[in-house]
Amino acid sequence: MTRTEFVHPITTGRLLVVRKTLDDADLFEHQVRWLSRREDPGLAVLDRVDRAGLTYTTRYIGAHTLATWGSDPSRAFPVIGAVVAILLRLWRNGGCHGGLGLDHVVIGAAGPVLISPAPESPASDQPGADQAGPAGLVDMIALGRMIAELGHLWRVGDSASGKMSERWIAAGHAIDRIHPGERRRLAEIVARLRPD
Repeated sequence: MTRTEFVHPITTGRLLVVRKTLDDADLFEHQVRWLSRREDPGLAVLDRVDRAGLTYTTRYIGAHTLATWGSDPSRAFPVIGAVVAILLRLWRNGGCHGGLGLDHVVIGAAGPVLISPAPESPASDQPGADQAGPAGLVDMIALGRMIAELGHLWRVGDSASGKMSERWIAAGHAIDRIHPGERRRLAEIVARLRPD
């Protein structure tokens, strides 16, 4: 069982807010390795590691995820654009997230930050090797599903026009069918999501 705690900075005296405890030692080691090899403003920064307790802490990022922040299309659009840029950098450096979802995109002061990679995500052992293979494909499919999910949420919640909801749903389905190597097509699809 995985437990994630949000520790208020005042209680720690530091900007440490996410403390994650896992009961799977392999997943724990994978996530620690993945987080410690990342040097990108769009990826969570590892702060402390307690191997005996299978617990790690990341630096404070923000209080909202895209799951709570994405209720308004005008706020969601720039976040999705930034997530695409993060993924492109990640793939270019030989990595992938592998577990992308609305709750894995935290809204930080400087933009979105990806957290909690999946067990299958490469740890970027080969920087510069473009991740256009199966691992990058997992991210592309997840990105498409995430965009479509936002469209469905807006349709149900009536927070966007039906036309906009349908456009995001269609774009999500189009994205999850393209290859990560087709960056130009990805950028074109995402650009069409701009709110009217």
